[in-house]
Amino acid sequence: MHTDRIFALSDAVVMRYILWSLCVGLLIIYIGGVSLGEKKIKKDKVPVAIKTYMEKEYRGAQRIKYYIESDRDSTFYEVEFVYNKEKISLIFLSDGTLYEMEKRIQLDDLPVAVQEKIESYLTQTYRKYKITDVQFVNPHLKTEYELNVKARTDSGPKFYELYFNEKGELITSKELMVKPIQTLF
Repeated sequence: MHTDRIFALSDAVVMRYILWSLCVGLLIIYIGGVSLGEKKIKKDKVPVAIKTYMEKEYRGAQRIKYYIESDRDSTFYEVEFVYNKEKISLIFLSDGTLYEMEKRIQLDDLPVAVQEKIESYLTQTYRKYKITDVQFVNPHLKTEYELNVKARTDSGPKFYELYFNEKGELITSKELMVKPIQTLF
């Protein structure tokens, strides 16, 4: 019977620890979401100019989601949707001016010369790599291609976000930090 009390006590301690960890985890997620500044909003909170643009340029778009994002002293509105079976993301300034467009594509959709230049860069830079995502990005009316790449390095796998211009030349490279998920066990 004495051992039953020990197990009951340890079960209570474990439950308290689990609940405490869950609360801390939710708080971290909430604070992380706030610090990123992106928040899902309803259509009625979107500026009229953005709704008008969407109705004119993307009539018939499906699965439309609206977000507001604050970055220091600027506010952006993001509209994610599917149009003609393509997933598209538009970012607008608060006055309704289109700021950036992103569209998921395949590497094969790029001009052959651009594909070859990008693949040449990847094979020269990484021993082994896998392209996990390709997007056409049009910030400030300039064509760019964003690639997410998983590469094998001496210290293990790493993830990168690479931006190339319309000629296939590297503009920027950023290592993405993948944080492990905390578990109780």
